[in-house]
Amino acid sequence: MVKLVLVGVWACLMTLASSYGASYWKASQEKAAAAVAQASPNVEYKKTKEFNVPKIADGAIQGYIIAQLSYSVDSSAPKNLATPLEAFLLDEAFRYIYADDSMDFNNMKKYDLQKLTKTLVQNVNTRLNANVVKEVLIQEFNYMTRSDMKKQM
Repeated sequence: MVKLVLVGVWACLMTLASSYGASYWKASQEKAAAAVAQASPNVEYKKTKEFNVPKIADGAIQGYIIAQLSYSVDSSAPKNLATPLEAFLLDEAFRYIYADDSMDFNNMKKYDLQKLTKTLVQNVNTRLNANVVKEVLIQEFNYMTRSDMKKQM
């Protein structure tokens, strides 16, 4: 009879201890998640539409650069811009790639994408007079010759 009572008490103590341990663990996990949420800035990631930039050399179109970008925006940034942020980013990207003469498609070499993305962030933020764009990422960056474009059409 005494053994039966001791087994019952032991079972009750183990149930209480495991319940307390589980609730303590859950509370500590929620605190850690809240701390991470406060520490990380509110950033939204968006993707631009695909755009084409003609590359002109010797007075003729040699080909097209086809690009698509992703960008991160501070979610607390002003949302009352007269023009969508994507329009500014696409304009700056087109201007930069179009005017960049370091791309010689007859003599290919690596293109400095890091310089491109940093310049786009700086130029867009300068035009908006605010630190809105945090980072620009390359989704797609291809070159097609003029004859390749005609074949696809």
